[in-house]
Amino acid sequence: MMDHQILQLKEELAMKDKKFQEESSAQKVSKDKLTKVRKLVNERTAALDDANQQCEHVGQQIKQLVKVINQCDKELSAQQQRFLAVSGERDLLGTQLIRRNDELALLYEKVRTQQEMLTRGEAAYRARIEDVRLLRLKIEDMKRKSLIAHNRAQHTEQLKADIKQLDYELRAQKTKVQALTEEAENPKNALRWENVSGRDPTPEELERKITRLQRCLITKSEECIEKDMELQEKQRLVTEMQNILSRQPGMEMARQLNLMQKELGHMNAVMKQKASEINMTSTHISELKYEAERLRRELHETKRKYYETQMSNDKLLERLSQAKPTAAFPRL
Repeated sequence: MMDHQILQLKEELAMKDKKFQEESSAQKVSKDKLTKVRKLVNERTAALDDANQQCEHVGQQIKQLVKVINQCDKELSAQQQRFLAVSGERDLLGTQLIRRNDELALLYEKVRTQQEMLTRGEAAYRARIEDVRLLRLKIEDMKRKSLIAHNRAQHTEQLKADIKQLDYELRAQKTKVQALTEEAENPKNALRWENVSGRDPTPEELERKITRLQRCLITKSEECIEKDMELQEKQRLVTEMQNILSRQPGMEMARQLNLMQKELGHMNAVMKQKASEINMTSTHISELKYEAERLRRELHETKRKYYETQMSNDKLLERLSQAKPTAAFPRL
């Protein structure tokens, strides 16, 4: 009975020893697993700490980048405002430049017109001077002819009186001849065949006398016509000279010419001033264009940095989101 109990106790002890061995092996395995788990947890905890530190560092960098971005946004806004102001000023200067160009073109046109008028005026003035010289020569010639005509005109009245007397005598002789002819042709005239004293002139004498009288009449008529023509020519020349003298430039034209020359000099000075202002405006516009191009490059560079920072932040957030599951393990 005792042996059976001892055997039973041995079997129980062997079973318990076996179970203890199994439990010891299981505990050892569990300890190894626990050690591995602790090691893994410590590693993950250290990685999490590093990740947290990196997150804090990245957060600080993000804050700094946000500050930089805000500052860049402010600078960008200020630069945009400056760019808009510069663009407005550029447009204003462009408008002013166009207006100045139009004014300059108008001034050039006025100067060209004034120069043409001045050239025509100078040519007309030279022509008038030449006309005056010719008129002076004509006046001298006319004075000479007038003196000659005046000397001849002293005999004109006598010649006219002689012509009138001869014409009167001719008409009287014609009347007498006609009356005598009528009496001679009238058969009832008792004195038809009465002898008269003297003798009748021969036809040759009559013809010579008539020819002489006709020649004298023609000569006197020609002299009268010549004198009349000379007087008409003198009157015409005097009228023409008065008209030409009335068209002469004189002091008024010289004064206008001086005024035009002064105005032309003033316009040349104004044109030089406008050209200087246009050059200064062009230089200022070039500087504004260069400044606008520089601001455009800075804006492009700021946008590029902003996009690169945004991409870095997105990658960092993606890494943090991937590292979040490891934070579930507690530190042992």
